[in-house]
Amino acid sequence: MRILMIATYYYPRVGGGEDTIRNYCRIFKSKGHHVEIITKKYEDSLADEEYVDGIKVHRIPHSTKNKIGLINFWKWMVKNRRKLKNFDVVMLNDFSTFYWYLPLKILHKKPCVILYYGYEGFPIKKKNIILRKITKIFSTKSINGGKYLNKYYGFETDYYIGEGLEKMEKVSWEKKKNGAIFIGGLRNDTSILGYLETLKILKDKYKLNLCLDVYGGGELEKGARSYAEKNKLKVIFHGVVPGAKRFIPRYRYGFATQWGSIMDCMGSKTLIFSLCHLPITLDYDEEILAEGKYGVLSISPKEMAEKFYKYYKNKKLSQKLIEVAYAHSKTKSWDKVAEGILGVLSSVKRS
Repeated sequence: MRILMIATYYYPRVGGGEDTIRNYCRIFKSKGHHVEIITKKYEDSLADEEYVDGIKVHRIPHSTKNKIGLINFWKWMVKNRRKLKNFDVVMLNDFSTFYWYLPLKILHKKPCVILYYGYEGFPIKKKNIILRKITKIFSTKSINGGKYLNKYYGFETDYYIGEGLEKMEKVSWEKKKNGAIFIGGLRNDTSILGYLETLKILKDKYKLNLCLDVYGGGELEKGARSYAEKNKLKVIFHGVVPGAKRFIPRYRYGFATQWGSIMDCMGSKTLIFSLCHLPITLDYDEEILAEGKYGVLSISPKEMAEKFYKYYKNKKLSQKLIEVAYAHSKTKSWDKVAEGILGVLSSVKRS
């Protein structure tokens, strides 16, 4: 099968979505499929075309001067329409890439499968709801999404496949660092400030000054650093570190920010704590944590500090939850997820 992948960002940009798409591409290629990627040229230093993992990557120069931000993409698609005609199916990674692809959809009428990842902040704008619904209507098939799409956008996808899990380093509980790790953007929707408030409560009320290593950056970094310093918290900000999830198995506790980080904790026998301030984040995490079946879910720093201390003091309780989560994680793998997506792509190609 000849698969054209369209993604907003791709390697070498660091991020969960970028890693996910790269995993899919590598697996598709390893199974004998021809894959090429169209993505945004987000830095001038990047090549317009190059091979990454033996896969051709096309980068479209992006200008924010255009009011709708699509003119450059449309021009590029029309200019390259002949060489893009030979693909069997197009995989669109998140809703915005549907609008990049629009000229080719009209000219070639190729089947396209859209894979939804996240959301555009909360509260959700009516414009974003409409734009997503349009992509669902005019795509051949849709994948993933979970409950939040139905609850906040008013539609469901055709398939729910989930996300894969890489093999994690095995580290015994005794050799794990007696602290926590946080990986993700330092934004409101990842609860970083809520986690820092949790650490303050643990320190003041429970006399536990827990060490936290933070991997990621964002608009709240300055405020987070200031809060940690002011309250004398043992927090180290490492910034954005490519492949930081490889460090997860070395920690006893993980503060989860999204689907991927929850899965990574499950696969590394690291106890998951998820703090949910926003209704959409709460709904998003509940699907995976299954109301505490695989991790500890809290809706406030006060509740999280109380629960954390309970598990911190009770190793047997922690181990029981970890083993249940780990057993579930063994049913997941990138290969299995990729096989599911390939099944969908193959079905629309035949139709």
